[in-house]
Amino acid sequence: MHFQGFFFAEHGLQGDKGGLPIENVPLGLLSSSSTHSVYELSDYPVPALVFSSEASVSNPESKSTLVGAVMHCVDELIKMDVPHNVLMSPQSSGFRLYLIPQTSFIRTDPYEIGPAFPELSGFMIVKGRKSTVI
Repeated sequence: MHFQGFFFAEHGLQGDKGGLPIENVPLGLLSSSSTHSVYELSDYPVPALVFSSEASVSNPESKSTLVGAVMHCVDELIKMDVPHNVLMSPQSSGFRLYLIPQTSFIRTDPYEIGPAFPELSGFMIVKGRKSTVI
């Protein structure tokens, strides 16, 4: 397990339009409760579940219920040995957690790496001008 963090201060919370493409994808509602809703991405090349709460991150009851729902899914993915990524995205009211399961990745080259949170969320990492072909 490892953690990656990104903060997009220049994007702010522009009407809940986040700085990553995955944050602007249409959502299809799967279920809803008084504390949170669960969606699926409607039109995105990678499948993902989106757990959303309108309550503040500092609201302990809402946060606990939402994290419990996400962790139930994470536990099942771990039992099935499915690699996954979790992305937390603050919204103007509340927050979203994106759970992105992946297919198993088998390395054929010791320097090869599988896609991680940045690539799956639409953020492109470029080492330098020479490695970019536009």
